[in-house]
Amino acid sequence: MPSWLKPGTAFLLLALVFGLGFLALLPPFQAPDEPFHLLRAYQVSTGEWGETLEDGRRGAVVPGSAIDFFSAFQHVPLKPTVQVSKEEVLRFRERPLEPKATRFIGYATALAHPAWPYLPQALGMSLARALELPVFYLLYLGRLFNLLAWAALVYAAIRRAPILPWLLFLLALTPISLQQAASLSPDAVTNGLAFLLFAGLLRLWLAPEEVPAPATLVGTMALGLLLTLSKFAYGLHALLFILIPWQRFGSRGRRLLGLALFFGLNLAWMLHTLRSGGDPARAGGGGRLLALLQDPVHFFEVGLDTLRVYGLFYLEQFVGRLGHLDTNLPRALIVYYWLLLLGVALLEREPGRGLKPAEKAWIAGVLLVEVAAIW
Repeated sequence: MPSWLKPGTAFLLLALVFGLGFLALLPPFQAPDEPFHLLRAYQVSTGEWGETLEDGRRGAVVPGSAIDFFSAFQHVPLKPTVQVSKEEVLRFRERPLEPKATRFIGYATALAHPAWPYLPQALGMSLARALELPVFYLLYLGRLFNLLAWAALVYAAIRRAPILPWLLFLLALTPISLQQAASLSPDAVTNGLAFLLFAGLLRLWLAPEEVPAPATLVGTMALGLLLTLSKFAYGLHALLFILIPWQRFGSRGRRLLGLALFFGLNLAWMLHTLRSGGDPARAGGGGRLLALLQDPVHFFEVGLDTLRVYGLFYLEQFVGRLGHLDTNLPRALIVYYWLLLLGVALLEREPGRGLKPAEKAWIAGVLLVEVAAIW
């Protein structure tokens, strides 16, 4: 098979081609919450990882030119018929950044995401500041570095996955996934990390070697903890580590010790997040998880009613509702992509030992609980 037809290489080619297309054609700040991601990424690029408070308000101190940049496009979100002209965008290509002319701007979701998923965007913005480029380049270099980081993570995941590489390929290349990767959203790095973690778990579940290198186990657990650090509810993925057989640790005692340490660190961070002040944005799903634990029957009743009303919207959104989730793709494309995903999931051959039905059921159960907590 030619190398470009292998799933990893094919993904990388398509991700860069279509990702760069999204990067260039998506109007400024027309991905969900992109103005706020600009503020947060700029803070991180200057070494400001915590929150900034002024008169009791949470927000950011950023160049006034950046505030003017995203403010110029706030008439567009949720109005899919409104178009942005090339002239509107390019006029900011000449606007100096003026990094010392700062202003405070308040926004309640200043710490909705931790700092680390903004590192690629911050690196791009640091380059723009170092080269003294106009404010325009904060957005586009931030987007570019975010896209490259996401593509590298998913490429590594597809290469590492012992089974289902084409399914990972299709999941990563949904239109909404490409849009998020080509924006300033921290979801790009978080999603890429989730792909890489799942590939690592697949290797630990299915790899033929009895005892992998210690770095493999430690690295996979570190990825799991890093994913928990990105969003509270993602900590539930720790339950997937239960499927790792004891032979991978060398003994049952080592397995018990390793999993106890991992679960302890994971749970400690989740509890810390819940006690971080009661801000739902900072909890990242903590409120919903508490509701699930306190009254699961009512929670699932509400969930079923929500699915009845919004189920079709969620199915469409999974493949792609673009812009601020206000730009619909053709219904035929949505249906085709879902059929393609289901077909590949059912028909893709699994070399060697595949997942057992009980393992698949456990993975599906963890996924459903995690989705409920995020939802």
